[in-house]
Amino acid sequence: MDASSEGNFEASWKHRHHLRSVLFSETLQYVQKYVPWYSRSYANLPSEINIGELDKIPLLKKETVISHYEEFINHSLQTAAVQHTSGTTQNSFILQRSPEELKYVYQFFSEVSNVHRDSDKSNTSFIVTLGRNTHGDPILRPYKNKHLTIDLSNAAWRPHLKNILGSNQSLFAYLGNECNLIGPAHQILFLTTILIDDGFDFSTSLVKSISCSGEYLTETKYAWLENTWGVKIRSDFSICEVSGYAAKCTYCSNYHYEPIVLPDVIDIETGQSINHGIGFLTLTSLYPFTQKMPLIKYLTGDLVKVSRGTCEVDSLGFTPMGRVPQSIIQTINNSLIIIPSADVLEVLDEFPDVAHVTTGHQYQELSSRYDVGYPLARLVFDKNSNEINLFIRLRYSPNFFWRQSAILQRLIEARMVEKCEGLQRLTRERLGKFSVQLLPPPKNPDEAAQWSYRISQP
Repeated sequence: MDASSEGNFEASWKHRHHLRSVLFSETLQYVQKYVPWYSRSYANLPSEINIGELDKIPLLKKETVISHYEEFINHSLQTAAVQHTSGTTQNSFILQRSPEELKYVYQFFSEVSNVHRDSDKSNTSFIVTLGRNTHGDPILRPYKNKHLTIDLSNAAWRPHLKNILGSNQSLFAYLGNECNLIGPAHQILFLTTILIDDGFDFSTSLVKSISCSGEYLTETKYAWLENTWGVKIRSDFSICEVSGYAAKCTYCSNYHYEPIVLPDVIDIETGQSINHGIGFLTLTSLYPFTQKMPLIKYLTGDLVKVSRGTCEVDSLGFTPMGRVPQSIIQTINNSLIIIPSADVLEVLDEFPDVAHVTTGHQYQELSSRYDVGYPLARLVFDKNSNEINLFIRLRYSPNFFWRQSAILQRLIEARMVEKCEGLQRLTRERLGKFSVQLLPPPKNPDEAAQWSYRISQP
């Protein structure tokens, strides 16, 4: 297998389709032979299923993995590593990895890295990753460059950050002239704010590029990070349950997964594969890149907008629309109304009056560091009145600044309806009501974290 050519994001969709087809066939044979749950659950499936027939395969939910945990493990293989899922769907489990699969994963990413490195003529010489408190515990790609991991949860790192990332300092000057910064979105946000607090001169930064993953990053935060650092921000989509990443395509602006992963998008109501519109993302980890605990047609808990057959890079592309627990998905008078959390986050980040979980010095005091930078809001659906209410905490008391708050309330309501197709349908067809309620700021960081829009909505 030529992983270097297949892994290149400029490879044609035909190559990706062929590789996935071969690996998918091998995956089905492998799991039915070695993994108890699949041996039992797939016993009556057709002997041959291709990647265009995923509707024939049962949907796998996280609750099923948790309740039948031991049955999803290939006990004939040793465990070389474990990963903890992040628990953003309120359920978490430990994912086990074998030495055999890690070998293939590292080989794949090493060869892909070599292709990109050979095409990159810059003098980048080292990589800085932000470790600990990540969005789950992903398997990181191997790095050919010199590599430094910073644990931002350890306060001892803080005095050295300017020395590491600034060209006018000498602590790590021997590493070279430029670096790539890689980490979860919330840690990139935190690092940026504490550097600002510490008076860091970003014009002296060694950072050439920034790659982030994990939490949804709004256009406002994208722009702020790019303007602050003076570099382009790359956002990868990934979950720790699957050894692969999706990157934003430079041609179609959708996200495409690497060919070692088989993505699909299913209809919210029927569970069948769809070619366009908003649906639930499912992922299949392909053999031999997952062997100890393979997951097939795994429901990730993500809302995405799918596009098929519109890009030469990959036949399936998608745009993340946020996590399902943070969104509103309701059937009202036989009409499906979807309020993606991404729409809410995008709108709220446009208004500086909205309070956010702290991103500065109080970071160490937070009960959950995943919440950094999230607006303090709750989206609530009332089944009795078919009313959707967006409760928002402000940076000031709305009762004290009542005129300004009244104007702000109308602006947010109008912007939400303009942004969200579900709200447009709700109001246009008179299926229900939508309103915004403004509240005073939280009293302390823990109360703020409880209002973080990252948590599941009531």
